[in-house]
Amino acid sequence: MRPLSHTRVTRLRRIAFCAAVAAACWALIAWATGGVSLHLGAIQISSRNPRNPFLLAVLFLAAAWGFAPRAQRHAALLAEVRWLRSVVAAGAWATWRGWTRAEAKAPSLIPAAAAPAVAIVLAVTVVVTGFRLGAFVAAGSDASGYVNHAGMWASGQLRHHPPLMPELTREIPASAFTPLAYRVAADGKSIVPVTAPGLPLAMAAVHRFLKPEAIYWVVPFAAGFAILAAYALGSILYGRWIGVGAALLLASSPSFIFQLTSSPMSDIPAAMWWTVALACAFRPGSGWALASGVAAGAAILTRPNLVPLVLVPALWFARTAWGQGLAARTLRPLAAFVLGVVPACVGIAVLYRYWYGSPLSSGYGELEDLYAWKHVLPNLARYPRWLLESQSPAVALAAAVPLLVRTRNGDDLARAFALIAFGAAVFACYLLYIPFDAWWYLRFLLPAYAPILVLTSAAVVLLATRVVPAVRISAAIVVFALISWQTLTYAHAASAFTVAGEWKYKEAGLYVDTRLPERAAIFAAQHSGSAYYYAGRLTFRYTLLPPNKLDWTVDEVRRLGYEPYLLLEDWEEEEFRARFASQRAVEVLDRGPDAELTGGSPPIYYVRLYRLAATGQREKAPKPAS
Repeated sequence: MRPLSHTRVTRLRRIAFCAAVAAACWALIAWATGGVSLHLGAIQISSRNPRNPFLLAVLFLAAAWGFAPRAQRHAALLAEVRWLRSVVAAGAWATWRGWTRAEAKAPSLIPAAAAPAVAIVLAVTVVVTGFRLGAFVAAGSDASGYVNHAGMWASGQLRHHPPLMPELTREIPASAFTPLAYRVAADGKSIVPVTAPGLPLAMAAVHRFLKPEAIYWVVPFAAGFAILAAYALGSILYGRWIGVGAALLLASSPSFIFQLTSSPMSDIPAAMWWTVALACAFRPGSGWALASGVAAGAAILTRPNLVPLVLVPALWFARTAWGQGLAARTLRPLAAFVLGVVPACVGIAVLYRYWYGSPLSSGYGELEDLYAWKHVLPNLARYPRWLLESQSPAVALAAAVPLLVRTRNGDDLARAFALIAFGAAVFACYLLYIPFDAWWYLRFLLPAYAPILVLTSAAVVLLATRVVPAVRISAAIVVFALISWQTLTYAHAASAFTVAGEWKYKEAGLYVDTRLPERAAIFAAQHSGSAYYYAGRLTFRYTLLPPNKLDWTVDEVRRLGYEPYLLLEDWEEEEFRARFASQRAVEVLDRGPDAELTGGSPPIYYVRLYRLAATGQREKAPKPAS
């Protein structure tokens, strides 16, 4: 057999050495990441343990050693190291030069329509996500409150008069007749919603012109418009691609996603309206100022407690008028903005006067019950920490924008301070508010997200331009990708995409509607709002009944021709027992439920229905008809 030529031996040594380096890199990656797994159709490629690639690296290195001349093995391997280093360096340099040339040409090659097209794709993705993953259900207190409220507007009945309320309120409080998200009206004879009218009005409009199920479309479409408004705000202030960055960061925000997939609430619509108001405020002309005022008015109808935020765009219009010389012409935008806001403020005041007896009252209670100085420290400790954890520390870059734009022009600096002031104002509105313990209460701050993320996007782009100008586009894209990856990972870990547990409210409500008699009376707490929406039956919130009046109420309800039922989650049963320990009606829990609804595998919820017999009866009541 002919011996291998020197050239072939050198080539084999080089191949073996390169394979050893590749296997060593593979082992290092497997060790650092815990392994990788790829699925290519039916083929699965998996590498979890660094041991095997490490052994391959040793074998290939031994082969390279064997292919080297016996007296020059160290020198030969060192030569291969120098060769590989030079090849990698030359390749990196060629790649760098080609990449920087492509970066220089990219701005002229990218069409102007690309940025809005990307924003539209992001908006459509958000809307589709809302439709595919959203909980279209009247859940809990907030969501059931909004859909019940929407039904009142759709029917034209702004007060409800529950049956038996006049007969029973001589012994029990009128508040016992209020499902979740309702309260007793100022007249003391009817019940009214506690939720603000903005979102319910939008729901009632689609209910009237489309179909009842369309009320659940409002939040996903509002989320899509919020993405477009964030893009518009960023592009108006600092450029189209900064607007795209802001839209991307908002679309991947954990708080935004959590509210998108949850049962419908007003946080995303409020954020959408305020973002539209800001975007219009920074456009010149009285027409845009009027549009800003109308959008701000809609935001106030959606979240009345954020009415102080109107000061930020109002001061912006006042600053513009001052800079142009105070005159009738320069004051027109400010006047147009005020004209757009005032109708909403007057409307909410009149409505609250009609419902609650005072324009300064709230459905959730009096101001002194909701706001207190003792809440400042807990909120200061929670909201900033939650924001940095969920949105990544990159959001803090927003504060650097005034420094980055100070040398450009006065308007850029003033706009940066205006956005910061708006975000601070949103936070200030909740600084004295009742503190909560869950991160997703960042939803209160969603109106501040778009302006803050516009500043974050601007900071990323401006820093990329200054720090690595040769590859500024690539650097910015990498940073945006890393931020979005971190926020989406947080959202997934925080179950923002999982809403299976919320469907129990619809299941239980439809069971009541289809299985129980028309004259059923439902005693419930957690399910009181949803059962009232889906079934429309007489509803008692048992947590507002006096502890010594359960038996009396059950007997009176039966005497007046209604069949009383108890609707409980499993975790509510002990609370029910403890509250009404002295009442004989509690014995119904000992005989077991007449119906039990479960969901998930293993079950993630248990909802139980009991028929409440008269307190003098001990026999087991028959189950509801199937």
